[in-house]
Amino acid sequence: MNRIILAYFLMICISNINANESNCRIKLNLSNTDTNTFFYISSETTFYYTSRMEGTIDSICYYVDAPIHTTLYINNDAEKAFQFYLHEGKYILNIDCKNNTATVVGSSLNDEYKEMMRINDSMFKKYNIMHAILYPYNGMDRDSAHLLLQKYLPLCNELSDKHVKLFYETHLSSFLTLEYIYSALKYTFEDLGYDTIEYDIKKLKTLFDRLDPKLKRYKMYDECIEMFNRERVNQTELPKPLFFYDEKINQPR
Repeated sequence: MNRIILAYFLMICISNINANESNCRIKLNLSNTDTNTFFYISSETTFYYTSRMEGTIDSICYYVDAPIHTTLYINNDAEKAFQFYLHEGKYILNIDCKNNTATVVGSSLNDEYKEMMRINDSMFKKYNIMHAILYPYNGMDRDSAHLLLQKYLPLCNELSDKHVKLFYETHLSSFLTLEYIYSALKYTFEDLGYDTIEYDIKKLKTLFDRLDPKLKRYKMYDECIEMFNRERVNQTELPKPLFFYDEKINQPR
């Protein structure tokens, strides 16, 4: 059964793109495996699943136009879900199937992503944040989970946000900075108040103009230019509420 699943996994990899045309080649280096080991890799455009016998070697061959943010789940352990980027090049994905952990070796983009998420990941680990977030699935008491999140999550987010913003300011040749600008611009069209509340479009444009020209190779770069030039609808009045609040209904008797 395991060999059948492994063969299916390899068939999916090959069917995505001819191996000679693939520009993303990842060697999967699995350790501490047994016949019950399984993992899957998912993103908006990619899904892989495998279960393996001891001693087999797996790899992913894929074609990408731009880096794809991806999540690896090992033995269905959501608390230790590992996030990384599929991107052009050759690198190694080390997966420890006993401890449900992973690392990427030989990828400068994933090294940058690790640095960008360093504060967030360390604080989430220190205060056991993810365990509290997933309390309905791991048996943690709900009230204890809520108290932990109320106490530590705001601090984690505040320090992490400062670190991430500094990363963008100092990594002008990173795809991650371009991706941030692109995502922020999209939000300004989805929510008319997003520009004034969370982001300043003028500051985004200043950051965008400082980007390394090599990032022009990505379609996302041209889409940012289009969004900067797109006309925005100015909201002149507050939107009407979806429902009316009746004070009489909520008055004590």
